[in-house]
Amino acid sequence: MNLLNGYKMVIARKKVAGAVYGNLFIDGEGTIEDESGTNTLSANGGAAVSAAQYCAYGSSASSVELALSKSVTAPYNSSFAFGSNWTIDGFFRVTSQKDNQGFFGINRASQNDYLNGGGVVAGWVSNTTLNFRCYAAPYNTHFAALEMEPSNNTWIHFAYVRSGSNFYLFKDGALADSTTDSTVIADDASNRNFLLGGFRASYITSYGFPGFIDNFRFKNDESLWTSAFTLSNANLFYAA
Repeated sequence: MNLLNGYKMVIARKKVAGAVYGNLFIDGEGTIEDESGTNTLSANGGAAVSAAQYCAYGSSASSVELALSKSVTAPYNSSFAFGSNWTIDGFFRVTSQKDNQGFFGINRASQNDYLNGGGVVAGWVSNTTLNFRCYAAPYNTHFAALEMEPSNNTWIHFAYVRSGSNFYLFKDGALADSTTDSTVIADDASNRNFLLGGFRASYITSYGFPGFIDNFRFKNDESLWTSAFTLSNANLFYAA
């Protein structure tokens, strides 16, 4: 259990020695649960930890395996607030890609209302293009849409970062896309929640995420990277 420096969400990977994670952490071993005790997570449809695949960083030889109808969800708490500086990052290995396929949502995603209100979602806008975007109020007002082209069956590190009015999307440490926008993400208070494995709950059965996710993190108070970086345990987890 680690509650230092404001880290808000990490999904899948055993703790690295000296690492600082925050108040939501799933270590990728045993059952899917929040090791910090801050959030109540639900593993839906058979979502589970698997030793079939794991990324090269950290020390745990496992990850969260998802597929159609499988997801991980958490209800609202203050960890899901967005300010002007934040980072969402992690590793994923997707086995196939198609239009409308979901990745995650931090908004009203698990309530089937992801378009109405503020938050962040990620999903495919074509068979090869993964899109990350922010939502503000009113209905269906999105901004800072950034994209990357993932490869199938390959572990990829992504980082979607806001630093003031600057937005960055990194792929394996390289800058994949960027833009500027000063729009504020609306505070949805008790309506915001978390969905991993899709961007809308009702789409999970047809457009769920097929693959593995490791080291998924949401840090709501810091822009971890604003320029290209080299992947290492130290810069991913602040290992001492």
